Amino acid sequence: MVLRQSIGLEGQSARLRHISGLRTYVRKHRESPHSQRQAHGPAEWGTACKGFMAPWREQGVARCRPSFACRVSRQTGLQNLDDSITSKPVEEGSSDAAWDSAQLVKFLHVASPYVMRHRGRIFVIVVPGEVAYEPRQLQPLLEDLLLLHGLGIRLVIVVGGKPWIDDHLRAAGREPRFEGAYRVTDAAAMAGALHASAVTYTTIAGHMSRAPFVPMVRRHAALAPHGGPAVQVVNGNFTVARRRGIVDGVDFGLMGQVRYVKRDAVEVQLAAGAIVVLTNIGVTSSGELLNCNVYDVATHAAVELGADKLLCLTGQDVADLGLPAYLPLDDAEALIARGAGEGGAGAGRGVDGAFTFGSGEEVEGQGGWGRAAGGGDRGGQGGHEDGRPPPRPPVAPADTELQLDLDSWQQIGFPREVVAAAVACRNGVRRAHLVDAATDGAMLIELYTRDGTRGVTMIATDLYEGIRPAAWRDVDGITRLLTHLEEVEGYPLSGWLHEVSQRLRSITVLEREGKVLACACVADLGASQDGARLMELAALVVHPAYRCNGLGDSLLDYVEQDARRAGYGRCLLVQVGRGGYDWFMERGYEPAGLAKTSPLLPRVCANSLPPFAALYSKEFVELDEAADVPAGQRIGF
Repeated sequence: MVLRQSIGLEGQSARLRHISGLRTYVRKHRESPHSQRQAHGPAEWGTACKGFMAPWREQGVARCRPSFACRVSRQTGLQNLDDSITSKPVEEGSSDAAWDSAQLVKFLHVASPYVMRHRGRIFVIVVPGEVAYEPRQLQPLLEDLLLLHGLGIRLVIVVGGKPWIDDHLRAAGREPRFEGAYRVTDAAAMAGALHASAVTYTTIAGHMSRAPFVPMVRRHAALAPHGGPAVQVVNGNFTVARRRGIVDGVDFGLMGQVRYVKRDAVEVQLAAGAIVVLTNIGVTSSGELLNCNVYDVATHAAVELGADKLLCLTGQDVADLGLPAYLPLDDAEALIARGAGEGGAGAGRGVDGAFTFGSGEEVEGQGGWGRAAGGGDRGGQGGHEDGRPPPRPPVAPADTELQLDLDSWQQIGFPREVVAAAVACRNGVRRAHLVDAATDGAMLIELYTRDGTRGVTMIATDLYEGIRPAAWRDVDGITRLLTHLEEVEGYPLSGWLHEVSQRLRSITVLEREGKVLACACVADLGASQDGARLMELAALVVHPAYRCNGLGDSLLDYVEQDARRAGYGRCLLVQVGRGGYDWFMERGYEPAGLAKTSPLLPRVCANSLPPFAALYSKEFVELDEAADVPAGQRIGF
């Protein structure tokens, strides 16, 4: 990771401290009138952000630096932020002062592309009841969510209530009752569900209503004329549900299954700058209140709102799986299918039942929150009788309600967070993240650094689908693409067009349904004067009819990953044709002057180039061992 390498072993804690300290300034600058934002423009904004590190410079000669008791202050909800900051004099030019300033500026530069990318996007955050029930986990999480909101992300928080319902029943001398994955919700259980909904919403709304800490913001932002909630937090009858009814002779009472989430109503609140909180309560068309499951609500919300991300806080059961940092959707579904084949799906429903996705209350011992993960009998056999693999999860048609059924998830014995993430991605959500709830700040580091952090798994539609080394059957398709690039678009290819069959080992293609849609051609240039092994990206072309949908990004990313694992340290582009190379510059390639005189290019290669040829260069960043995986098994460098 870039930051980890540049700032040493304290890198991750430093990033967390910097992110946390910036929250107040981000919020105040976003709330400032347009004229004040102009006064604190981009250049001064960095200085404003650094203000949290030295808010007492007005005191005169001595320069002070705050020491953030990060974990303590976050766990107490930053209720006494002034007590969590202690100022100690630091002499001008001291190493401590220089370290803090330099690392904050570095972090802002690294995080800025992600800030711009995430701004205005809808993120659905799943907060299970076990996290909401524990203040030491909930309060720092809410601080992180406030920061995300301050950075322009439109948040929908889906919070569970299982512990409160269980407590309510036990206080009345009753034990929770489940049939399969669903809670039998009688009047007493429903009273507990309503109590859970009220407690979770009011707790979140109250925590997010605290105004910014005045001494930290008065230097850089105008103060409001009177106090008021810092953020608008809304809840309402956004979740439409229906009764589960009587199944196999069991009356589930007021247990609900989500039909849909009111997209238009939620989007109105998000557009107004509010944070939307969805709880375990759904409503019917007749006005009846029902108890619903957090994953049922969250999956519908993410799919129907067209969310950019679904983020699920997870427990020990997911951590025990040892999932990689990036899990392509197809691999996630295969993992779930193996779980179905090993056991739970054989409980009288068959494998097809294992992929009828849906909702239900979590059963005691099944959640993995400090308890052993449960599961069905592990003796069954998966797949069809003829040996074919189990089917992939179905995609709901656009004109129908998304039908979910979590009974089968429990029978598989697989963590439902993983299954919910896979269902959401299969139904249109671009990416889902499984975030370890026990890792403080993991969500922020995952979203605003290149490589994220340990304890987080991202599930996404397979961005590298169809990318592979070229084969003999691809020659005609590659030739057509290169012919268009050279003869129509005017990019000379230095002999590649007539040597495709001889250079297949140096070509990577992107194929869909038997058609080559894109290709990349590379060449080994030997070593540069500084010893780095060089690769030339001689050509990268996407079929004109399939451009502007990310195929070029996926192919370039794949080729660069493959080159790095092969030992290359730098990739070069030589421009001899018309047009600019802005597309490559946006992806990390930097102008390196004229190719013929550049020290980056070996002389034997430079001598054959025309004098006007321009050179572009990109360094391949070293990764830690955990990120060193085959091409296509992670996203980006």
